[in-house]
Amino acid sequence: KREEAERRALEEEHQKAVVRAAQLAKEEAEQEAHREQQETDDMTLAEREQRAWEERQQHAQKREEAERRALEEEHQKAVVRAAQLAKEEAEQEAHREQQETDDMTLAEREQRAWEERQQHAQKREEAER
Repeated sequence: KREEAERRALEEEHQKAVVRAAQLAKEEAEQEAHREQQETDDMTLAEREQRAWEERQQHAQKREEAERRALEEEHQKAVVRAAQLAKEEAEQEAHREQQETDDMTLAEREQRAWEERQQHAQKREEAER
């Protein structure tokens, strides 16, 4: 029974602390709102217009920065995707070439090597001209 009473007492203390913390937070928020309202009331029209202009400028800068970051992220994703596609394409080409090579007989490989040497020689001769 004593433990139960202590537990209830602790729960009550905790509940009171929670209620008091909420009350303090509410009072603090009300004081802040009152202070801000007092500052606004004390401003001249010119000061209010100046503050509004500055706030619009800050919002515009934040929006531009967010747009710039979004464009950079899109660009980075595109670069990564292009690199991935190029890698996949190169792997497919290498696989295709390996498959062709595997399928050739020795004579076919020798014939192809000779043809490739002829093509390179022709290209070199054309380049020299």
